[in-house]
Amino acid sequence: MPTSVLIAPDKFKGSFTAEQVARAMQRGLESHSQLQTSVQPLADGGEGSAHILTKQCGGQMLQEQVQDPLGRSVLAQYGWVQDSQLALIEMAAASGLSLLHPSEHDVMKASTYGTGQLIRAAVKRGAKTIFLCLGGSATSDMGIGMAAACGYAFWDEFKILLDPVAASLSKIRSITYEDFAIDWNHLETLVLCDVSNMLLGREGAVSCFAPQKGANASQMELLEKGFQNMTSVLAECTQIDASTMPGAGAAGGLGAAAVWFLNAQLASGADFLLDAVQFDHQLSNCDWVITGEGKIDKQSLNGKLSKAVLDRAKRMDKKVMGVFAQSEFAQEELREIGFDHSLILSQKDAHLRLPKVSIWDIEKQVSGVTNLLALS
Repeated sequence: MPTSVLIAPDKFKGSFTAEQVARAMQRGLESHSQLQTSVQPLADGGEGSAHILTKQCGGQMLQEQVQDPLGRSVLAQYGWVQDSQLALIEMAAASGLSLLHPSEHDVMKASTYGTGQLIRAAVKRGAKTIFLCLGGSATSDMGIGMAAACGYAFWDEFKILLDPVAASLSKIRSITYEDFAIDWNHLETLVLCDVSNMLLGREGAVSCFAPQKGANASQMELLEKGFQNMTSVLAECTQIDASTMPGAGAAGGLGAAAVWFLNAQLASGADFLLDAVQFDHQLSNCDWVITGEGKIDKQSLNGKLSKAVLDRAKRMDKKVMGVFAQSEFAQEELREIGFDHSLILSQKDAHLRLPKVSIWDIEKQVSGVTNLLALS
């Protein structure tokens, strides 16, 4: 009887979509007659999530002209399901790190304003529910750019209007709502977070994620003080402390901001996506699961897709192989985490932001383990 293999990877960020990775893995296994494969591309709430969920819901992708992280015009897509008036918005489409050249990274000026423009456009279209997918952000503005696009204004102690960027966070003393064209109380918003980090501290948004967006040590200190200030101001205004919620630190604090400004609920993006595609049912029909992502590191164990797949597979006593372009862990450490077998496709190059991996590398190296899968 053939061995059944479920191929369920995330994207290789900055290189290939989850669909491209999954199909390459499938081609690599096709040469062995004793393997029966099925493909389920996945996401964790970050990039690719809106497309997968829109397809699953039978919707369509629309596009809007919005601002990128630095205020330039960009066409950004979002999902729309007419029957349920559901909008599926991926913040990275408007405010993502992938929209910037490395030389343009400017964490103090990068804004989520374009994400707010997408939210506003969806509400004007008639959205009653929004799934807001967080991940891959270029921003650490604690969501005030998004809030500004949705009608909020931020003022310093002298009642001077501040620009909604990270550099303003420590100066904000009061917040007003300036635009009553839309009643945000009639909007149900679910935020799908690609990480479970809280907002502040050593495991918070600034410490864990600001460096990859270009922040230096002094900027990180200013950002943390700004986040602390905004948390105090918002907690006083709303009587809600969103900073300690899992996922509050996602997308540079946009998770917490959505709770404060949009009355949103936070959820694990990985678990939500897995439930949406009925992943547990798919697991029940396979012997092996192959998952993976561009790089597995300590953050991958904190809400990311490959760990969520691993946990569900192990609960059902399935064998799991991880395929990663790059790994912070040695093979023995990956076994201790729970992977029965792992492939590391590329060694880290200090001069590159991303490892050099091709579709052919994925296909070829996966083809080399066909006997392992078939004989297990």
